[in-house]
Amino acid sequence: MLGTSSGTSRVALPDLIGYTMTKGAIDALTLPLAQRLGPRGITVNTVVPATTDTDMNTSWLRGNSELIAAIVAIAAQNGTGGFRL
Repeated sequence: MLGTSSGTSRVALPDLIGYTMTKGAIDALTLPLAQRLGPRGITVNTVVPATTDTDMNTSWLRGNSELIAAIVAIAAQNGTGGFRL
């Protein structure tokens, strides 16, 4: 099983409460589900993709070269893979 989460589950973003809550739920579900299903040979993991230019984040991301530079710098430090257009 593979879940898709987001870095937003680790920061406070008041404008994205619903999105952040659902990603946090995926994070919270992954470990106990992996522990429960692991003995049966079923693996459970969650991926957290790097910041991606999508319709959802167009308004705050596109054209904001300072923000893009900050995202790339953070990704370079922690090996998350950076920014995808």
